[in-house]
Amino acid sequence: MIALLSPAKTLDFDVRNLEQATLPVFLNQASAIAEEMRTLGLSQLEQLLNLSYKLASQAAHSYAQWRTEEHVSQGKPAILVYRGNVYQGLQADDLSAQELDFAQRHLRVLSGLYGVLRPFDLILPYRLEMATKLGVAENKDLYQFWTGSITAHLQQLLAGERSGILINLASDEYAKAIGFRNLKTRVIQPVFQEYSQGKYKVISMYAKRARGLMTRFIIKNAITVAEDLKLFDSEGYHYMEPLSDVNRWIFTRG
Repeated sequence: MIALLSPAKTLDFDVRNLEQATLPVFLNQASAIAEEMRTLGLSQLEQLLNLSYKLASQAAHSYAQWRTEEHVSQGKPAILVYRGNVYQGLQADDLSAQELDFAQRHLRVLSGLYGVLRPFDLILPYRLEMATKLGVAENKDLYQFWTGSITAHLQQLLAGERSGILINLASDEYAKAIGFRNLKTRVIQPVFQEYSQGKYKVISMYAKRARGLMTRFIIKNAITVAEDLKLFDSEGYHYMEPLSDVNRWIFTRG
């Protein structure tokens, strides 16, 4: 069983190193994207990334410094670098060495720059969303650039798993980079809803945190059987069978 997450916009590189650090699988492809980003002027970055002048300047500096060979000496583990609602729910900082090792084997993070990341993969500062309209080589955008590689990689990874099930906890923006029709595996989509104004509905801020909470639940309990996810009860969530179907599992609270 493999759980899939989105990255976060907010990065914190003031984090510890991990002894068994790894390098991203698609580092060469990431280098090609970074090279394309370095060709853009500041005003182009502002428009492309929809950033303020200050943040665009920071992004330009990051890409000017970005080199594949710097990952070993300057990179930090992805699972510790990412911040934001999802990763506040995950709380990777206090996972034990054994739990982190489980995460390395059973968790993957999608990335507009790196494609797919393992938790221990070393990354450098960057700013790039998967939905960014960046053309690379003959590809019109990052979806076209990444979909084939990401899908094939996940298929190969899942083929080596006993259950071969993908737990999709990524956002729609990042999940669009996967060719689900070409994945020869079962994909389970957890959905988190809040009771508000007389009905259950998805509230983005809470749903993001819940994805991190479920990921933490998987890691802390070393879950490899999908059905065990129905026991998830962090922060008041419960599996709601009447609202769920075979692959779309609804968790509600309130």
